[in-house]
Amino acid sequence: MKGYSEMSSLFLFNCILVLKLQPMKIEQKYSYTLNSEETILSATLSKEDEVVMVLSNGDVVKYNFLSNEATEVSTLKDSIKYPDNGFDLTDWISIYTLDDIIVIVNDFKRHGYVFNSKQEYRLHLWRGEYYVEHSKYPISLYKDDNDVPHLIYADDWNRVQIMNLNTRQVLTATKSLIEEGAEERHIEYYKTQKESNKLAWPRSYDYFYGELMMAPDNKHFASAGWFWGSYDCSNAYLIDDFINNIRISDIHITTGEHIVRSMCWVNNNTIAIEYDPNVEGDDDATKESLKEIHLYQIENNKSNLSEKIKLQDKDIKYDNMYFDTTLDAFVLINSTKAVYIVSKTGEVLHQDNTIRTRTYNTTYQQFLELKEKSVSVYKLV
Repeated sequence: MKGYSEMSSLFLFNCILVLKLQPMKIEQKYSYTLNSEETILSATLSKEDEVVMVLSNGDVVKYNFLSNEATEVSTLKDSIKYPDNGFDLTDWISIYTLDDIIVIVNDFKRHGYVFNSKQEYRLHLWRGEYYVEHSKYPISLYKDDNDVPHLIYADDWNRVQIMNLNTRQVLTATKSLIEEGAEERHIEYYKTQKESNKLAWPRSYDYFYGELMMAPDNKHFASAGWFWGSYDCSNAYLIDDFINNIRISDIHITTGEHIVRSMCWVNNNTIAIEYDPNVEGDDDATKESLKEIHLYQIENNKSNLSEKIKLQDKDIKYDNMYFDTTLDAFVLINSTKAVYIVSKTGEVLHQDNTIRTRTYNTTYQQFLELKEKSVSVYKLV
C-alpha cells in the first residue's frame, strides 16, 4: 500500500507539473458593441456571461452575451437637487455586484446607489465631503453565514457602516467612532505632558478608510486607507467584531509612503501588498531594484510580515493585483500596457501586451476590456 501511495503522489505531482508547464493564453470570449449614440462609462462582469454597464445618459444596463439581450436596470439620474450636483457621470465610476444587487459609486466623490432588482428598491448612498478626492469610495459586498447579502460602505472619512441588504437595517448604527483602548492610551501618553497641552479625550478614530477588499471566507475586510502625514495605512477588521463591538478594533497591517499601491487577499488570512524598495527608502535600494509583493499573515487579531516576493522582471508596473487560487499565482494588470501572470516565487509565467483591461474576475478567470462603444470579455486558458 505504501508503494502504491507513493506512486499515486508522484503521478499527481507530475500531472500538476505538466499543467503548470502548459503555455497560457488569453483569448477573446465575447464582445458587445453599443448600437446607440451613448457611450459606455464603466462596466464590470456580474456573471460569467453577463456585464453591467453605466451609459453616458445615466442608464444602468445589463447585457447577457448568450441571449444577446440588454436590460435597463435603473438610472443614476436623480430628481433631487444636491448642493454638490449629485452623482457625476464625468468622473471615475466603479460598479460592484452580488447576485441581483448592483452598487455604483463615484470613486473620488460623494454619491452612489444600490439597486436591488429582486426586491425592486433603489437606495442612495452619500458620504461626507472631507478629502474624498484622496480616498476611493469604500465599498464591499458579501454574504453572511445565512446567505444574507450585506453592504459595507462609507458615510464619512473615518466611518464605515454595515447594512443588511434584505432589510436595509444598518447593523452598526450605534457604533462609536472611538477606538478600543483610547482612554488608556490617552492617560499613558499625557503622564509626561503639561496640563495645558492636554486635548479633549477620547479622540475620534483617526483613519481615512480607502478601497475595501473582502476575505474569501467573508470573515474579514481590509481597507487600503491612509493617515495624515501623509502615509498609507492598510488595516483589516473582523466583521463579527465590527458589528457587535461598539468600539473600533482594527488589525494594523502596514504603513508606507503615500502612493497608490495594490492590495489583495491571497487566502482567508493572508493579504498581499505591492512594495517598491526604492520608494519606501530601503537601504541600498535604487530605481533598478526589483519590485516586491509582501505577504502579511493575520492571526489572533494581529498581522505579521510572513514573506517577501521579488518580481523577477524589473520593468513590471501595475495598477491592480489579484490572486488566482486555481493558478496559485498573481494576476497583475497594467491598464495601458500589459497583463502579467506571476508565480508566488516572482517568475513571470505569462505576459500579454494585446488587451487593455482594469478588471479580472478570479472566479471565472476572465478579463473585461472597455472601450467607448464596446465591451469585450477575455478568458484565461
